[in-house]
Amino acid sequence: MSFQPLPSLDKEGGPAGPGDLIAEQLVIALFKRFPYTTVVGDCMLPQNKKLKPFARKLRNNATRHENKLWYEFLRGYPVQFNRQMIIMNYIADFYCAKAKLVIELDGSQHYTEDGIARDQAREELLKTLDLEVLRFSNIEIDQNFSGVCESLDRTVLGRMGHYEST
Repeated sequence: MSFQPLPSLDKEGGPAGPGDLIAEQLVIALFKRFPYTTVVGDCMLPQNKKLKPFARKLRNNATRHENKLWYEFLRGYPVQFNRQMIIMNYIADFYCAKAKLVIELDGSQHYTEDGIARDQAREELLKTLDLEVLRFSNIEIDQNFSGVCESLDRTVLGRMGHYEST
């Protein structure tokens, strides 16, 4: 007996279009490549378990900017965030499962030609999991912290369907 996949449906329950099928195939390929998954909220994320000690080390040695965002905003936020979450072969600075949101704080290494290319490739892969990536520079954390927090709040609420832009 051969395996017959179930017909794909789009978000409204109708037949999926070609783009939806390609995205579905990419996600299936990702889960085959990363057989270890973790459940966070209602999301299953493919993970490279070999990164676990490194993620723990990053959590224990967070940058000043990561600590500021965590202790002054995200830790007490009404929607749960995780620090240094492993997703595929990457470690996200912060992750919110309910909003399917990754937050990255960028230091100077992210503004080199190689850093920009790596970040773009990473974001494309994360999009295949329906994750949105928000990036803030360390300078924004220092000079416009309230603006960063407002942007995060709007994005989280918008991704959860609680915010309508005017």
